[in-house]
Amino acid sequence: MNPWDKIFEKKIDEALKIADDNYKSNGQKFDLIARAKCHLILGNYQMALTDFLSILELDKKAGSLSDDTFMNIGLSYYAISDFNNAKEYFKYPVTKPGKIKYTTGIFRPSSILYFIALKLNDEKLLKIAQKDMTKRKLLVHDYLLDSIDESSLNVDLKKEDNTILLNRKSCVYEFYKAVSSLKNKDNYGFEKHIAETVKLEGRFLEYEYYIAKIELEKITVANRVDG
Repeated sequence: MNPWDKIFEKKIDEALKIADDNYKSNGQKFDLIARAKCHLILGNYQMALTDFLSILELDKKAGSLSDDTFMNIGLSYYAISDFNNAKEYFKYPVTKPGKIKYTTGIFRPSSILYFIALKLNDEKLLKIAQKDMTKRKLLVHDYLLDSIDESSLNVDLKKEDNTILLNRKSCVYEFYKAVSSLKNKDNYGFEKHIAETVKLEGRFLEYEYYIAKIELEKITVANRVDG
C-alpha cells in the first residue's frame, strides 16, 4: 500500500504504520520519506530528525542531494529548539547551491532562511538570504523584499485553475504573507497567516505547511504560558 493515500485521507497513524512496515520490508527511500513526514505531522520531531538524517545519507551515497532534505533536517532541529544545528542545515542549500542536485522550488531555500533569520534575530543569516533573493528575483523573493505587494501573489493565484494546485500554492503564499508580517512586526498578521497556512494543509506536500505547523505549536505554547 502507498502510505500517502492514507496521509491524504488524514489517517496519519495508519499511514505511519504502512510506511514503517513498507520501509522495514523493502528499504525504499520513498517509504522512509513518508514515515518522516508522518512523524512531522504527529509531532514526533526527534523521530522525524532521525529519519531525515538517514535520508541525507542515502542522498549522499546516490549523489542526489536535495534542498528539501536539508530543510527538513533544519526544520526538525528547529522544532526541538536546537537552533545552531537548524541554522546550519537551513543555510547549506543557499551557500552551497552547486552541491544541490534536486530542488523543491528554487525560491524556497533563501525564503525559508530569511524567515529563520528573522525568527532567530540573526543578521548574518539575513544578509545571506537577502543576497540570494536579490540575485534570483523570483516572485516570493520580490514580495519579501517589498519590490511587489500582496496583490501580486493574489493575481498569480487567480491564474491557477486546478483546485489541488490552487490549494497547494495558496498554502505556500499564506506562509510568506506570515513572513512579511513578521518582518513588519505585525504579530497579529503573522499569527493569522500562520494559522491559515496550517488550515490549508497544502495536501501535506508543501514544506511551508510543516514549518507553519511547528510555528503555530510554538505560538500556542507561548500564549498558554502568557495566559
